Amino acid sequence: MTACIGVPKKAYKQHPTMRLRNPITGKWLHLSGTGETGKESDAWAGLARQARTLRDRAETWPYQRENIEQPETPSW
Repeated sequence: MTACIGVPKKAYKQHPTMRLRNPITGKWLHLSGTGETGKESDAWAGLARQARTLRDRAETWPYQRENIEQPETPSW
C-alpha cells in the first residue's frame, strides 16, 4: 500500500529572480548591495522584495531589473 502525501511549499527552493544593472555604466550591483561590479559572478541576485528593500535604503537608485532565467524543473 502506498500513500500519497503533498510536498510542502517549503520544499521548493526559491531561486533568485533578478540581477540589478546600472544602464548608464553597464555594471551590476555588487553582491554586497553597495557598489558596482563588471563581473556577473560577483553581482547581487535576489527576489523582488529584496530588491525593494535595497532600493528603499539607497539614496540614489539607477538600477534596472534584469531577469535571471529559471530552471524548468525543481532542483530537488
